[in-house]
This record gives sequence, C-alpha cells and structure tokens, in this order.
Amino acid sequence: MDRMKVAELRAELSKRGADTKGTKPVLLARLKDLVKQEEAAPAAAAPEAVEEAAPVMEEAPASEPEPEPSPEAEVVEAEAVEAVEMEQQVEEAAQDKEVR
Repeated sequence: MDRMKVAELRAELSKRGADTKGTKPVLLARLKDLVKQEEAAPAAAAPEAVEEAAPVMEEAPASEPEPEPSPEAEVVEAEAVEAVEMEQQVEEAAQDKEVR
C-alpha cells in the first residue's frame, strides 16, 4: 500500500465512500485505517455458523413515462421559433437591400 500513487489511494478511498482530500501520508493513513476496520468487521461477527441466505432477486425499477410538455413550454418554444424566423427574414431583407 505504501507504494500506491496518490490517484490510486484516492480511488480506493472513493470506493469505500471515504474522504479523498489530503496529502499522500494522510490518504495512506486513512486507507490503512479503513482496511483495518474492514478486516475487523468479519471477526466481530458471531462465531456461530451463519446460514447462508438465498440471493435476493432485485426487481428492475419500473421506468416512468416521460411527462407531457406543459402548454406553457409549448408556447415558449413556439415564440422562440417565431423569433428565429423573424431574425432570418430581417437578415434576408438586409441582404436583398445590399444586392440592389
């Protein structure tokens, strides 16, 4: 672990949901503490035989239909399209005057 680069230390800390800020010695100490905690956690469990649970099948979340655009949004979009069209007409009229 001591030879890990700062980016690698930060990646490991991030995987564990830990703070990733600090210098290399700080990051290294933080990661070592987390590894010790992880190693101690299984030892803290009851030494009795634990019956393995069947894997739980998670249901895929139902996709929600996209909401219909509100009438206000449609009006705003239509006004924006009209504004662009008007700008194009003004530009074309200006070009026509330059040509003459």
